[in-house]
Amino acid sequence: EYYLAFHDKVISRYLTKILNFPNGSKTYTFKEPKIIKNSNKQFRKAYAKAVLMFEGGIGIKEDVQLGVKNEDFKNSIAEILNMHNINFKNKEDCDSNGIWRIWSGKLKKESAKEWLSFFEENTEKWYQIYEIINGYQGKIKSRKEAINILNSIYPKRSKKASLLEIFFIIKNLNKTHRYEIVKKLCKNNKLKSYGGKWAHSLMPYLNILKKAKIITVEKARFGPKKSFGTIIRDLYTYNSNIKEWKVPYRPWLEKEIDYLKN
Repeated sequence: EYYLAFHDKVISRYLTKILNFPNGSKTYTFKEPKIIKNSNKQFRKAYAKAVLMFEGGIGIKEDVQLGVKNEDFKNSIAEILNMHNINFKNKEDCDSNGIWRIWSGKLKKESAKEWLSFFEENTEKWYQIYEIINGYQGKIKSRKEAINILNSIYPKRSKKASLLEIFFIIKNLNKTHRYEIVKKLCKNNKLKSYGGKWAHSLMPYLNILKKAKIITVEKARFGPKKSFGTIIRDLYTYNSNIKEWKVPYRPWLEKEIDYLKN
């Protein structure tokens, strides 16, 4: 937990008397300050923007998520989103860990445009939504630079798989499909299984590589089914032409990455 200690009575009174911040832990007791709740739509939007910037997250599945241990806190953000006609899902009950959740579902271009204004411009979260709308904007000279950028933006968060592992599996195989990638992941990481029956857990990673034009995707036939018809799968092919790649652009990485100008 984090806390702030004030020795200035003016600041302390401003927070407790004007903004109605309760003393002690805020996790379970914090509410939208009345002065903000009773203000106009734009002030309330600015408040929600601050909450989403610090408490919200953009998942690798391209969705906005907010999870807090306070139902009133969650409901006030939901109310503001509704005021601005933002589409989202609002879980009515908390989960087994006592977390109350709001999430957007997988964002498409149009829904991403609606959410973009709820994040501070030129921040990491803003860029991740911006790229859903406009695609990746960065060009690089080498595979090493692409790897460094992808590793910075999408670091390994799971013991089972990472974007770079999947990148190298496809590169080494040149052409492959989901089940072969899963087989390699399981072998490399000593896993019994990964991704479910249809290997759907791979899709967010594959979509990133596809959006970066590091891989191409086409339908391919893989022989007859046991019952009837033909097995058709997505075939992923490594694109060795680095000039065609597009990677996430971040201004703060320019000291480390020699981005090419578009």
